[in-house]
Amino acid sequence: MQNLYNRKEYIKADERALWAMYMGILSIIGNKEFAQTTSSMIKCRMFGARNKEELNVLLKDKSLKKAYEKYTTKYRYNKLLNIIQDRNMITEIALHRRTYVSAKLKNADALIDAILTKEKEVKQKKLRDEAKKKALRRYHLAKSI
Repeated sequence: MQNLYNRKEYIKADERALWAMYMGILSIIGNKEFAQTTSSMIKCRMFGARNKEELNVLLKDKSLKKAYEKYTTKYRYNKLLNIIQDRNMITEIALHRRTYVSAKLKNADALIDAILTKEKEVKQKKLRDEAKKKALRRYHLAKSI
């Protein structure tokens, strides 16, 4: 990161946008193996905003707004995302109207496996919670009799 900052005068705007997208994606992933997000959230983080409201405040700066309009078109956004993937910096896959991203999992198959595992865990938790609710309802019904 320090090397990027030191070279900022020599890096072209497209390369800076690429690094901004990469850092934004990393901020979404955090310490997790992968994250589920949306393209609009990646765009927010790309420009240093936590959410859409914060982004709207930041975009009052005309130069930032100009950069936002340039690099968040569908064509440029996908181009930057593809370059990041080609450099093996992240793995990305679109699924269920969401974008799944990972910096740790290095191919799409590993990412899909992790997504399937997570979905299975969530489903099991939901079933367990429903069973607990049913048991509690039965308890309260028996106690009221």
